[in-house]
Amino acid sequence: SNDLSRIFEPFYTTKKEGTGLGLYVVKQLIERNHGKIRVESKVGQGTCFSLVFGRRCFIYQEIRVGSAQR
Repeated sequence: SNDLSRIFEPFYTTKKEGTGLGLYVVKQLIERNHGKIRVESKVGQGTCFSLVFGRRCFIYQEIRVGSAQR
C-alpha cells in the first residue's frame, strides 16, 4: 500500500497522536551502523521488520501489527 512506502519518512504517521519519527529514527540509526531495515506487510496478517547488519542477517524480533490473531 501507499502507507508502507512512506513509513520511514520523517513526520509520517497514520495515528492521531505521535510525531511520526519512530521508524525514521530507527532507520537512521541502523544505516549509520552499516545496516538495513526491511519490512513486509500483509493486510490482516501482520507486519515483519528485518534488520540486516554486515554479512549476517539477524531477524531481531518479529512484530505483528494489525487485527489478525496468532
